[in-house]
Amino acid sequence: MASESLLTRKQVEARIGFKHSTLYKWIAAGEFSRSRRDPLTGSVRWLESEIQAWIEAWITRSENGGRAVGGRANRLMSKGGGPCREPIHRTRITRSEPPDAV
Repeated sequence: MASESLLTRKQVEARIGFKHSTLYKWIAAGEFSRSRRDPLTGSVRWLESEIQAWIEAWITRSENGGRAVGGRANRLMSKGGGPCREPIHRTRITRSEPPDAV
């Protein structure tokens, strides 16, 4: 039997590229592997094999390599834009009159 590595939360975050708030939201929704807690120390760890399997499934689900998909992609394409659209230039709003002196 091959040895199994245990990962800390920070290591899992580094591997999947998402922070703990997203991680725990996915766990609550049943979309991510649950951690295991050591009864003596209380520390939590994830099995490396389960994290790697989740990453591989995520890659399979992301149809076009991480580009905008779904609603956002459809909105961009319907406007004739895409990832290389020109940036939005914002104008600074200035007062037409100076503020009253106190």
